Amino acid sequence: MKTITLPTVSNYEEYLKLSLALDKFQLSGDGSTPATLKCPSSEEIPFPEEVIDILRKVVNALKGGDGVSVTKINAKLTTQQCADMMGVSRPTFIKLAEDRNVKFEYIGRHRRMSLSDFVEFQEALEQEREYHLTQMVRDAQENNLYELTKEYMKIYE
Repeated sequence: MKTITLPTVSNYEEYLKLSLALDKFQLSGDGSTPATLKCPSSEEIPFPEEVIDILRKVVNALKGGDGVSVTKINAKLTTQQCADMMGVSRPTFIKLAEDRNVKFEYIGRHRRMSLSDFVEFQEALEQEREYHLTQMVRDAQENNLYELTKEYMKIYE
């Protein structure tokens, strides 16, 4: 199952109202949520917090003009699909993955990656990126590079 939805400009007001409503839902002290689905039979079924979180992300993406794709977690992705989701070329994705010993399944000569492995890989890259950015800021602060930049900018004022 893969569903792709594109936003429509005419629905922006609806997306905005729904986004504001979803932002108000929080878990209560007992772990239940106040959001429910009211069925035609008047039965009310509570939404799990995970579903509310997904709805929040979907509505905010649509509100922002982005398309949304929903895929089952056990999906197998091609290297091209992984590269597209990361916004890099396929060779760049393969190099990143191979440098980090990422698991691939081979179907013939073609590599496949489970979606859960891909998400784990992306999260690890994000943590690594955050670490290095934090280190760069720390190094710049220790070496007074921000002050040097201010002095340099005064020259051109």
